[in-house]
Amino acid sequence: IYARTDVGGAYRWEPETTQWRQMIDAESMPDAQPGDALSVDSIAVAPTDGQRLYIALGSDSNPGATDPLQRDGRIMVSDDGGRTWHTGAQRWFISGNQRFRVGSERLSVDPNDPDHVLFGSSREGLWQSFDAGTTWTQTPIEQVPLGQFADRSSDQVGVGTTAFVDDELIAGVAGVAVFASVDDGVTWRRIRDLEPGEYAAGAVEVGGQLWIALDRVEGGDAVVAIYDLADDTSTDLSLPFSSGFATFAVDPADPQHMALADEAVR
Repeated sequence: IYARTDVGGAYRWEPETTQWRQMIDAESMPDAQPGDALSVDSIAVAPTDGQRLYIALGSDSNPGATDPLQRDGRIMVSDDGGRTWHTGAQRWFISGNQRFRVGSERLSVDPNDPDHVLFGSSREGLWQSFDAGTTWTQTPIEQVPLGQFADRSSDQVGVGTTAFVDDELIAGVAGVAVFASVDDGVTWRRIRDLEPGEYAAGAVEVGGQLWIALDRVEGGDAVVAIYDLADDTSTDLSLPFSSGFATFAVDPADPQHMALADEAVR
């Protein structure tokens, strides 16, 4: 079991000692940089290898109207359950303690290939790696846009969540759409248009279907929708609360077992 925090690093549960072990420290990450801090924006585990772990780490500051974008954030990779880490040369704007840090993950790992990973950044679009994070390629923004709010100095959702569902790749772009690809990201199609201020805060595969939470920055009610990607149909669930924010988790061993929360964590 792994957990991320906004200002406290990331942890691995050790059942032998019934303790949580901090995975980000001088021993495990000897090349830690000042921009790393302990702010973890996303975490993902390879479904085929529980020791392969990815984290998006950084505490970059929002730019002013004309300032250059700070890019000290990086994606760290571990092959031994977070005991040691390495990273490629690519850097992004990553800030793990901003408003839109909650929900499910910007990082997701191909269920058939632990080296294939998606990263939805807050300001620089969608990225893919096919070599376990050594190199990264940005998806053209003409296909998957950046999803930026007009105020550049405010916290951004951007590509707020990614997922793998069977053979399809999923990316949710704030205020634009939820996108899907059947050819490893060569081409993308819209499966649901989003309104201004609406964003995807969680996406998971459940029994070959896409379950996704669609939230609102200000006003309106959140939606949890189920998509059948084979015929591009969807059904919105009836939620037990009215809230602008919802997120959920699904037990991988039992898709009937789910946890749902709103902003009040009721």
